[in-house]
Amino acid sequence: MTHLTTFTVMKNEGPYLLEWVAYQKVFGAQDILVMTNHCMDATVPMLMRLEEMGVVRHVPNPSQVSLFHGRGGERHHIAGRRYAELFPEWRRADYILMCDTDEFPVTFSGDGDFAALNEAAGAADVISLAEIVFGAGAFDLDRPVMERMDRCSSLTPGKWRARKGVKSFSRRLNGLDIRNHRPVADPDIADRLNWVDGSSAQVPTAFRTEHIQGVDCRGRYVLGGLYHAPLKSAEEYILKAARGDAVMVERDRFTLKYWRSRNRQEGSETRIAPLRAKALKLRADWLTDPALARHHRASIATHSSMLAALLEQPNWAALHDEITQAAG
Repeated sequence: MTHLTTFTVMKNEGPYLLEWVAYQKVFGAQDILVMTNHCMDATVPMLMRLEEMGVVRHVPNPSQVSLFHGRGGERHHIAGRRYAELFPEWRRADYILMCDTDEFPVTFSGDGDFAALNEAAGAADVISLAEIVFGAGAFDLDRPVMERMDRCSSLTPGKWRARKGVKSFSRRLNGLDIRNHRPVADPDIADRLNWVDGSSAQVPTAFRTEHIQGVDCRGRYVLGGLYHAPLKSAEEYILKAARGDAVMVERDRFTLKYWRSRNRQEGSETRIAPLRAKALKLRADWLTDPALARHHRASIATHSSMLAALLEQPNWAALHDEITQAAG
């Protein structure tokens, strides 16, 4: 069986954690390696309990004690990525997926999982899927994000809205540097790689050797896509903006402009439904565990308290008003 490992870094993802881990498992990840930094909710105890159950491997991110100089200061993805390859979950993988907790890959054939994707792609060295961006929906921290995702970016956009980010399933190969969105290949192996996009077409040479994070998505949703819910709701966007980014500690990019660019409502995409049902059944099973249920409730309470405190501050209250008006 082809071995898939999903790797991510997290901060304050407690309300969404069980849903995302369950989805990764039903999608086909044999291993899930998670590194956390500076969590203020119950993310860490939830991961510790899931590790006891044999579901994930949880490790503190070394970014908490090591300063990575450059734009943004501490760069959690970079520190975690470098550390990750020392772990058996990384080393025994045939493929690595670096995937955030607001991202859900889906295959548009077979059982909708990684096995179907890998078969459809011809067991490629790299498979780069374009994102499908889901706009804001209802605010309900206890309701799974996948159930709240409704409207999304068009799968047949015009030229000016066609560029979308990608996430990639990458083989562990010498000369292939696995990164957050896609790997970067050494020039001496680049042309030999079987590297396909979402239409099963070979990606161009420039894409293989340069760190290009997005593609023109037109015609590239044949194999599947990456469901991406970066906003969730107006309230959760405020929490995200205050938390900061996993790649850099800058917060000023989460503005009204970012909200408008990501609040996509042009289309509808529901082919995730069969796999979503399996994931939510697994989530429900895990919530029968007293410790996980307690930590899940604690995370929701913490996020609710953090939101209330933020909305008492004029700057966050003003941003909330702006994006609420923009959403309407």
